[in-house]
Amino acid sequence: MMFSLTESQHDTRANAAFAIGFAASFFLLSCQSPGQQTPPAHAPSGTSYRRPVIPDSIVQALPKEERFIGEYGHFNMYVFGKVDTALISSVASRLEVATASLVEAFPDQSAPLVDVVCYPTCEVKGLRLFDNHRASIDSSFSKVHVVLNRHYQELTPSAPLEVFLRKMVGKPASPALECGFAVSVCDAWQRLGASELACRLAAADLVPDLSDLLDMALWYTWSDIVAQALLADFVTYLRKTRSSAEFRQLYMHASPRDLLVHEKAWRAALYERAAKYEKTDSPTPPSWLQGFNFSHDGYQIYNGYGSEMAHRALEATVALGSNAAAVVPYSFLRDASSPAPIPIARFPGGENDDAVLGTCHHARELGLYVLLKPQIWLGRGRWPGDIEMESEAAWQAFFSYYTYWIAHYALLAEIHQIDGLCIGTELTHTTLKRPYEWRFLIQRLRWLYHGHLTYAANWGEEFEKLSFWPELDYMGLDFYYPLSAQPDPSDSELRQAMQDILKKIGKVASAAGKKVVLTEVGYPTTNTPWIEPHNDSRTMPFDPVARNRCFRILFDNLHDLPWLAGIFIWKYPTFQRPQRRSRPSFEIPGTEAEDIIRQAFSTRLPAGSEN
Repeated sequence: MMFSLTESQHDTRANAAFAIGFAASFFLLSCQSPGQQTPPAHAPSGTSYRRPVIPDSIVQALPKEERFIGEYGHFNMYVFGKVDTALISSVASRLEVATASLVEAFPDQSAPLVDVVCYPTCEVKGLRLFDNHRASIDSSFSKVHVVLNRHYQELTPSAPLEVFLRKMVGKPASPALECGFAVSVCDAWQRLGASELACRLAAADLVPDLSDLLDMALWYTWSDIVAQALLADFVTYLRKTRSSAEFRQLYMHASPRDLLVHEKAWRAALYERAAKYEKTDSPTPPSWLQGFNFSHDGYQIYNGYGSEMAHRALEATVALGSNAAAVVPYSFLRDASSPAPIPIARFPGGENDDAVLGTCHHARELGLYVLLKPQIWLGRGRWPGDIEMESEAAWQAFFSYYTYWIAHYALLAEIHQIDGLCIGTELTHTTLKRPYEWRFLIQRLRWLYHGHLTYAANWGEEFEKLSFWPELDYMGLDFYYPLSAQPDPSDSELRQAMQDILKKIGKVASAAGKKVVLTEVGYPTTNTPWIEPHNDSRTMPFDPVARNRCFRILFDNLHDLPWLAGIFIWKYPTFQRPQRRSRPSFEIPGTEAEDIIRQAFSTRLPAGSEN
């Protein structure tokens, strides 16, 4: 099956990206949300981007230049910033072992030296290069830039091996094989290894056509983890089933069309292995979670996910009593009724994978339960509940796109051992009208990810009528139930409304046999937040105090609810924009609501619960 995602993948294939041409670059730009100000530096030709204006204090704190550490076999290692030399030695040793397999395949070629610059964090790398992905190759394909820290110590980067291959034998007729070969010899690639990931993808029946995998212009279609793992498996198959001379001939000279003759046998072998793969049960969900939806609000590398500024904000949520955090990378759809690829953010400063992972890793270090909660943004006053296709074919296409999109995050969560994954948010028409597709999706995701799965249903009909709650580990509810239609209700009126709503939720939870986590609950700084708790429109009158009544009544009534397993407040940003302090907003920092939440979290809401 063929899809056509837009944005260029993160790990550096500049030459392939330029081959896409003007049409693809136009489509990529058309899919940028307002925060996505620029495509990455290795985007297709014809695109443009603005570098962020970095504060002088941050610039001054950066190292002045890279420093040579030493020659480790075939790799000249440099550092830009403070990087553990023991970690450099460990990774270089694993790379050196991998080069032996590459040299063995081409014994008549001279083994080259490859320059590798190591960075302590994706933020430091991004501020220097305007590319905050874990690994990248420069445009001349001669130098590799890679982040090495304790979070990546088990993940051997394949980019240095791609450059090694290119320097040793040149560019193959099918460039995708270069990446596949490099990944295939990487022990512990993406922690689990390419073979394991390919096997899981086959078990979930998520293996695109080989013609699509070999066309690097289509690598924007699905997750790069998917594409690279499967190509590595294909290369491994060729090496096992062909003589050394035949493999060299195929690697250097076979066109994508020539390679298709091997697809049927490769797929058969892969699916045979996958048939022996067994699922493992997800662990028991924790008894109580309390924290915030931790939102990416910077878009300038130094103030969004993965930045030191974000780390400090996350630490502030711990000081308020959080034991959990929901990390919320957004994607974008332009049309709610037409199926289209759902892009995964790649651009510097955006919610790209490595920025998201930087925050997830820090949250785990702080002892927080991490819920990865990808969401779709439509803009123009629309929301995910507006997504509804107009034909059967369109529905099938939508779920195909959606499946590859959320599968990417499932793999990301599995590789980086993230505690929970929210598989969708407020997609009301899709869940109520197409429950079979959601059940099938959940079954497929269980092959890829072994943590907790939930879904964040919209308040009201979606939550109350959703039919696939039993398939998930806990129920997710975005709690924006109105408490009153009156401009100035009494506290007793608001309290009674809250109690009635909670009783209704308890009945739904009891019928489903699952506990509920309030995946979002919040009130905007408007003068009547109880009327439309979801509405923080700038046209609403600003009032920083009125929402305090709602928060107090909420927390006063969350005690002794056996069906309740947690609460994520909407929202706590990585970076607080000054103008949001004087207009309607859900943000918590620096408001009286912060003290109310701190007090509520300090008393732990359900009586007798344990961590």
